[in-house]
Amino acid sequence: MSTLTDTLNKVCTAQALVDTPLGPVRVARTAAGIAGLWFEGQKHHPGELAAPMCDDDPLLRRAAQALQRYFAGEADAFDLPLDLHGTPFQRSVWQALLRIPAGRTCSYGEIAQAIGAPAGGACRGRRRGPQPRLAGRALPPRARPRRLAHRLRGRRATQAGAAVARGPRVKTADLSELIGLAALWGASFLFMRLGAAEFGPVALAAVRVGGAALVLLPLLRWRGQFGELRRHWRSIFVVGITNSAVPFLCFSYAALSITAGLSSIFNASTPLFAAVIGWWWLKDRPSGPRIAGLAIGFAGVLGLAWEKASFKPGGSGWAIVACLAAALMYGLSANYTKRRLQGVAPLAVAAGSQLSAALVLALPALWWWPQVMPSAHAWAMVALLAVLCTGVAYLMYFRLIAHVGPANAITVTFLIPAFAVLWGWLFLAEPLTAAMAVGCAVILLGTALATGVLGPSRFAKLKQ
Repeated sequence: MSTLTDTLNKVCTAQALVDTPLGPVRVARTAAGIAGLWFEGQKHHPGELAAPMCDDDPLLRRAAQALQRYFAGEADAFDLPLDLHGTPFQRSVWQALLRIPAGRTCSYGEIAQAIGAPAGGACRGRRRGPQPRLAGRALPPRARPRRLAHRLRGRRATQAGAAVARGPRVKTADLSELIGLAALWGASFLFMRLGAAEFGPVALAAVRVGGAALVLLPLLRWRGQFGELRRHWRSIFVVGITNSAVPFLCFSYAALSITAGLSSIFNASTPLFAAVIGWWWLKDRPSGPRIAGLAIGFAGVLGLAWEKASFKPGGSGWAIVACLAAALMYGLSANYTKRRLQGVAPLAVAAGSQLSAALVLALPALWWWPQVMPSAHAWAMVALLAVLCTGVAYLMYFRLIAHVGPANAITVTFLIPAFAVLWGWLFLAEPLTAAMAVGCAVILLGTALATGVLGPSRFAKLKQ
């Protein structure tokens, strides 16, 4: 354990993880103020801290909201009490940062050269008051050139645009993996269509999560992360219900009567539900363009559902309701995970949630197990659904988050419907109607605006 980590463990009372366009940021606080902020994986990260994860802490919530406004280009200063801890050299750098005049840019190397080489010494902190809002602040006014918080190099653009531009770069291998993940998740709707008739919705969902658990749990043991699962089993159990058991059951039911492509299009509305629930529950108020995106996206959902839904015998109305219920549960689960499981190893959440879902569905699956044993072909489809589209896909998704960041990884949402429609057309001769194409385009446009993939900052970057 480093000296800095040891010092922080003595003084920090709480910590939280905040999602940003550049990746997760760990924020820690003491009784007096913010002790530090670190990007996960950065060179001088203190490592795991002993302080408890506390998303409800008022100061940490203020810090998270300030970071979100900053990266969205809605704020250019932080008004938070600081209680920074570090080596004498680090504290000298921080002091130099606060003395940079507004409108001037300089690099860390220039600051270090001016101060001199780092000197050894024990880590100790000194309380600082709220950061000045005008004179001597670390960030300049909106009308002046901006210094990026992660590099201190200025460019004339909104911080959100700069953050996206300077985020983790997508390499060719990562792009290939992103496309492969979209192909797998798109194929899940095909495999559900091929297996639902013989297994039934309950048994199909149960076999899916059981097979995925068998893939993920040995890997969790191999990585030595079973302790994470034991410590957070209650919250992970809830995620297993909301993110796997109920949604998989709903989509398996929908697969009995609507096409794979149509199911995947309704699934693409998940970020819309997540944004609304986050706004209502976590008080994460979206910006104007994102609110417009929500309105556009839900208009597309309503229009497509209105055109396709029929509650007459043999109609698709209840199947569409099931798809939207699944998307709603995914959105709820995303916000619950953000609130309760920040900082928990993703593999522990993935493996534990599949195990929890398998336990929840075990008895219902025995009760509704098909009277006629499913064919070998149906078993093969469900095995592919469990192993590839659930177990392996989870591993690829978390690997992508680590390599390219969550903001880039979420773009897989926009590729899934294309592959689902393609697989349905190739293997089941399912048609793509004009209503489906228009509805999908409107939903994806709304989702892109609601998630920030499209917005003023992106257009400003393109103009440059």
